[in-house]
Amino acid sequence: MGAFDIAWTVLKMPKPDFPYYGNPEEFSLQHEYDKNGNLHVAALQGLSAYGQSPMKYGYAQFMVDDGKLIPLAAYTNPNFRRGGIATDMYNHAEKITGLAVQNTDFMQSDDARSFWANREGQQ
Repeated sequence: MGAFDIAWTVLKMPKPDFPYYGNPEEFSLQHEYDKNGNLHVAALQGLSAYGQSPMKYGYAQFMVDDGKLIPLAAYTNPNFRRGGIATDMYNHAEKITGLAVQNTDFMQSDDARSFWANREGQQ
């Protein structure tokens, strides 16, 4: 079997349910607060098995205002959008703060509108 045949076989393989690279056990959500009290959440994939530093799938930034969690920014690597990463980050923010993330509906991209339509449909 030649290199082309191998590549073609790999391309035809079905995508796994887990949307991330590497070992699912090495996927993590990390958070920290900045000096202004804003919460930053990052979705990372450990790649230690490959001798590489963790890969960042996405990040989100939230402000706590009047008992509400307001999203300020969110980004997911385009290769991994619509795979649950933003949902994981938002759920993590809710879990650690005990507050619900609010849909501000302000200056949202098409991807953000799709995210919120899906998120609000599940609740």
